[in-house]
Amino acid sequence: MNLKTAESQIQSLPKRDRVRLRRGRRSAGLWRIMAEQGLDPESHKYEEERYELLLQAIALLGQGSMDYGRALYETNYSQLRLERLLEAEDIFDEARKTVRFLHAQAESASWKPDWTQLNDYLKYQNEEARRAIARSFFTAKYNDNQ
Repeated sequence: MNLKTAESQIQSLPKRDRVRLRRGRRSAGLWRIMAEQGLDPESHKYEEERYELLLQAIALLGQGSMDYGRALYETNYSQLRLERLLEAEDIFDEARKTVRFLHAQAESASWKPDWTQLNDYLKYQNEEARRAIARSFFTAKYNDNQ
């Protein structure tokens, strides 16, 4: 899924579908965006949950340029919560919590997260994806403390 394209596609959806995406509920908007991006819903049915979560995140916060891990740090996401996210058995549940947390903190922010790290984590669920998020978070933390 092209995340940059998804933001403009979400904006072109009917209001009802945009609201359902923001609430994390499946709607025709999910399948419309998948179809517009050339993703066959039948062959991608096991990835619907990932697409749904990413579209919810983009619908709430947009698609920007700040790494997901750094965005978590910038919003004072705790190290304990980060560890819970990266060690979770149900990563979708923990990832949803981070999206809600970022959304709650975003009103005063002048940035938008880039959801690529989250996409990779949800898709691959591997050590490389975990490390990318942690690296981004801790680099921001320790650069901030200098």
